[in-house]
Amino acid sequence: MRRLILILLLCPAVLCSATGPDAMIVRAARAYESGEWASAQAMYSLVTEREPDDALPYGRAIVAASMRGDTASVCPLLEKGLQAGVPLDSLLGVIENGALALGEGSMYLSTLDRIAATLPYLRRPVDVRLLNYFKFRRDAANTALYARRLLAGLPEDARYLNDLAWAEAMQGNFTEAETAWRKVLEYHPDNLEALTALGNMLVETHPDEALVLLGRANELHPSNYLASLISKLKQRTR
Repeated sequence: MRRLILILLLCPAVLCSATGPDAMIVRAARAYESGEWASAQAMYSLVTEREPDDALPYGRAIVAASMRGDTASVCPLLEKGLQAGVPLDSLLGVIENGALALGEGSMYLSTLDRIAATLPYLRRPVDVRLLNYFKFRRDAANTALYARRLLAGLPEDARYLNDLAWAEAMQGNFTEAETAWRKVLEYHPDNLEALTALGNMLVETHPDEALVLLGRANELHPSNYLASLISKLKQRTR
């Protein structure tokens, strides 16, 4: 902490001797890319004063703070950006890209958890980010967990129901996957993803129903694959 305070005190004097705001940004980027986290945090914190509507300085200051274990600075920096009008999704995007570029997926997850715990009003958008992360990582169990959390608030949401269905199918829970896809079609009869997925799932066990589902999918979005599958099913069901 003493080192960070010293850097904060010295930075304005040092940077004023350079060529202005652009020099500050260059120095901040250089410290960040070199892994000089205390300097990067301090300088990017100063950049936020000059570029208050830019997500990058806030996000990188948060990554630098997390890398040096200064978890107490994470939420104040995030709130400062939000109060300046920076979109939450942009802030979280910078944090995600920064953490993953450093190979620090666990740090990204712990930062999101800290944000949601400290700022409960951000719980839902953070859960969306966590769902997307676990989908990207093909972590089926956690994808299902966060899909269910989000469905608790929006039980008819096609995206989260489809995510849940795929996560259950990846775990071999085909009954649960079928249930989720049927719910999608109950609420959204023309949902192409659910029509195609459930139709493919039922090809062997319920070919007549699969034919109806895949036929509807092909009407909505014709494809050679669906046409070929439908043709084979028609031969089987004659």
